[in-house]
Amino acid sequence: MAWSTLAMVAVSSVGLVYVYYGVMKLPKGVWRLFALLPLIAFYIYMPLKLATVFERGFVSFLFTWLTTFKLLLLCWDAGPAADPWGFSTFPRFLAVISLSLQLKTKSASQARAAGGSGAHQGLWHIVLLRLFLKFLFLALLSSIYSFRIQLPGWLIYMMYSFHIYVSCSLVFDGLAMIVSAATGIELEPAYNKPFLSSSLTDFWGKRWNLLVSNLMRTAVYEPVLYVYLDSQRFSQVPLWPRTLALISCFVVSGLMHELLFVYISLSWPTGEVTAFFTLHGILAALEVVIRRRFRLKVTKLVSIPITLCFLFFSSIWLFYPPLFRAGTEEQAMAEFQHFFCKLLPENGCS
Repeated sequence: MAWSTLAMVAVSSVGLVYVYYGVMKLPKGVWRLFALLPLIAFYIYMPLKLATVFERGFVSFLFTWLTTFKLLLLCWDAGPAADPWGFSTFPRFLAVISLSLQLKTKSASQARAAGGSGAHQGLWHIVLLRLFLKFLFLALLSSIYSFRIQLPGWLIYMMYSFHIYVSCSLVFDGLAMIVSAATGIELEPAYNKPFLSSSLTDFWGKRWNLLVSNLMRTAVYEPVLYVYLDSQRFSQVPLWPRTLALISCFVVSGLMHELLFVYISLSWPTGEVTAFFTLHGILAALEVVIRRRFRLKVTKLVSIPITLCFLFFSSIWLFYPPLFRAGTEEQAMAEFQHFFCKLLPENGCS
């Protein structure tokens, strides 16, 4: 029997009540971890019971990956869900851990004193306009997909790339706007103009899906450094442990994307998406070494096109093939077209 996303979210919310009022009363460490195992098992299993590509991708990304990582960090009172503001009430805890939202670095009290919010209060209409334009862009892409057989391959891949970016930013920006308007707290943006990336470290660390970047920094990067350090003074860490920690983040991200692709395509992993992120991790670490050792600077007029071209062609090589091979992209496009046809019936869709 197929579950709905709303049913899974409801069960997850009940599970997080158990976490907030029960598990967090236990001593930090293995006792909390043991108590969380049933909920983590639920997050791992349930995406397989969802009917559509969008549901499986959305739920596995938010819950199987991000929420599970946050729960693991909570075992040791670490991570974004352990923030004093986010943990002060259950609704805030639920929003931070389930919706993968992250507070700005300034404290909640400072944000309230400044009168700020994720929608910037006076600029909320601009945020709404951006969301509306992104929605129209997705509707336009949906209509163009009907003619994709007549389009060159490179253009189809580019459309898919824009589709991933716009749909993800639409979801996360919309969630952030709603929660920010309800709480008055300024939230970190999920994306920061990734099309202006001047290097791989700039793209993955400062522009693309910053919610994941920040979480991986806490869950993987810092623990790898702790293994090397006798103390927690990161400013004195040599270059090679930093590069090892950076590559470790990419490898873990690759493995988690591999798992997401299993959920999305309902097919066995191929290792290609893990290779994609491992390759990017090695090259990002090489960037750091060259930048530190040789003080090499390249004008953005050169570095931005090179970075975007590498991202695009490496995606064609390693990222997209598992989805194409399983026919997942066809199913995903059919779902989007069905959605927009139901929403905009005047377009003449059947």
